[in-house]
Amino acid sequence: MRPDAQQGSSLPVAIFLLVVLALLAVVLLRLAGGGASSTAFEATSTRAYLAARSGMEWGSAQLAADPDCGAVAGVTLDLAADPGMSGCSATLACNGQTVDSAPLIVFSLTSVGDCQAGDLSASRTLDGFVEVAP
Repeated sequence: MRPDAQQGSSLPVAIFLLVVLALLAVVLLRLAGGGASSTAFEATSTRAYLAARSGMEWGSAQLAADPDCGAVAGVTLDLAADPGMSGCSATLACNGQTVDSAPLIVFSLTSVGDCQAGDLSASRTLDGFVEVAP
């Protein structure tokens, strides 16, 4: 084979390698950017769960002190006083039922935690039961 026939064959290989490396760099940058937004959504979602849990605990304490759904149902707690929960709230719903076989009132309590952080929002719902002696 003549030396002239192989001249310039390294240029297409070099261009191919540059294109492959550029594509790899673009893919890595997209993965890194997606991870940051995923982490932000996960944090907002966790805060919404904690807001719902705070609502359940507050509602349970209220029902233990005064076994009446009227004091709890429809209440929205603004949790902005806690710096870690700014933009979060919890809304409560309650249903009570007297148990005939035992001197108990069983309350079904639902708490919906909502959090807003910039353009991200998350909502989590917790359901539970509270038993109170009348």
